[in-house]
Amino acid sequence: MKQIAEGIFYETAWDGANVGAISTGEGIVLMDSPMWPRDAREWKGQLARVSSESAIFLINTDYHFDHIMTDCLLCDRVIAHSLAEAGFLAQDGEVFGQLADTFFPDIDEESRHEVRELRSVSP
Repeated sequence: MKQIAEGIFYETAWDGANVGAISTGEGIVLMDSPMWPRDAREWKGQLARVSSESAIFLINTDYHFDHIMTDCLLCDRVIAHSLAEAGFLAQDGEVFGQLADTFFPDIDEESRHEVRELRSVSP
């Protein structure tokens, strides 16, 4: 994780989406989610080490699975463009699992299982 200004952080080390966070004094606003559950847990841990604030919003820049799959592990209040809502609602753990298997056929069994347990959070 890198800090680019006071309270503004980003991470680019993981597969899928690059992620960001802004500490507002009232809570953290997240931008996109890491693709894999293990990375989402690591991101959450990194943020906890630099701020005592909880995530209050998560902004998704698109509805592709690599940006939204782990939203449910980070925040229940998702913001996205209104036209993206159908894309969110069309995806669930089963769809996430199929996409992960298709694009990442060598995914480890633990990640494969965790992905199938995820749920989409409607914006």
